Amino acid sequence: MLVRIIEAPSVSVLSTAGSTGREIASGDTVYTTGNNSPSGSVEAIALVKKNPVYRTNNLTARDWSGKRAEAVLILEPVKDSNGAIRPHVFGQGKTLFAGAEGAGANAGVVNTPPGSTDIVYRDRDQWIAVYVADPTGPDSSRVPDSNPFNIYNSSTGQYQRGRILRTSVRWPVDDVENTVAANDFFTVVRFGSFVNSALPSCRGQRRLGFAGAWRDELPGRLLFERQHRSGTRYAEIFESRRGCL
Repeated sequence: MLVRIIEAPSVSVLSTAGSTGREIASGDTVYTTGNNSPSGSVEAIALVKKNPVYRTNNLTARDWSGKRAEAVLILEPVKDSNGAIRPHVFGQGKTLFAGAEGAGANAGVVNTPPGSTDIVYRDRDQWIAVYVADPTGPDSSRVPDSNPFNIYNSSTGQYQRGRILRTSVRWPVDDVENTVAANDFFTVVRFGSFVNSALPSCRGQRRLGFAGAWRDELPGRLLFERQHRSGTRYAEIFESRRGCL
């Protein structure tokens, strides 16, 4: 078993009618300004650490060009020329720009969907992905593929991931959407329910989330879903449920 943990701030964004329909992706710079213009004085700025976490697994919530996307961005703070961390607390209702600072495109508004009780900006979350692997059987019993979630084909009697010998060291790909037969040595674990979700430690702005995974309908994308005790669900690279330890 292998566990990966990402601890990072996050912000909720809605692609609105007034936006340009610009899709936000991993590696983008996002920022807000005092006057809601792209060249205004920057109030908050950060780097998008992973592809967005979408609020549902339906196509509408991931429709950037149609200006209907509902997403949560996992952020990485950036530093100024003196090495100081720049402000990255994104205010509710602010226009969110994506792209080069001072010339970014209107990508939506910092907000949550109507009726949501979620927090717009979260200063720290722990995002956890769990992987399993094994050394069982000869290579002839293995048929690895591009699916990071399957384990065993009962019809053929073959494992659907490569084996990892105890004399070797392998790591899963950074984003499971990049899984191919040549690197398919792990199965991503899916979790199906809350864990201790009623504990007081689950409340507030810092929580621990457990992640599993499934493949999205859109080519080249995966879903990561997290679910709060409120029932609000996000989705992108991994499927999961929120939990606390």
